[in-house]
Amino acid sequence: MAEQIYDVLDAAGAVINRIILEDAHAWSPPPGHTIRKTVPVVTVAPMAPFSKLAFLRRFTTAERIAIRAHDEPVTKDFLYLLDLAEEVDVRDQDTRAGVNYLETCGVLAPGRAAEILAA
Repeated sequence: MAEQIYDVLDAAGAVINRIILEDAHAWSPPPGHTIRKTVPVVTVAPMAPFSKLAFLRRFTTAERIAIRAHDEPVTKDFLYLLDLAEEVDVRDQDTRAGVNYLETCGVLAPGRAAEILAA
């Protein structure tokens, strides 16, 4: 049997403890208390932005060269914004639009934008 997490509740239904049990029927709560199975809340730390170098390393060498060689206004604007940035957040709309554009116009292979923008 797999371990499960249970809340121990007092008579008023307030959580007074959290325990791990393999079999809830093999353990009895103290008189006046009950238990209920719970799912712990998992806290995920917010993703930190990348340095420009770390972000650019998500691209292959060939992709970086192709991006710089892509003499087109939207690509130039994306690189200009990237140059001005102190850090890069892959959740930022401009970042997402720029990387997706590079895939749409064929500078990046299909599926690469999602890989590059993954957290």
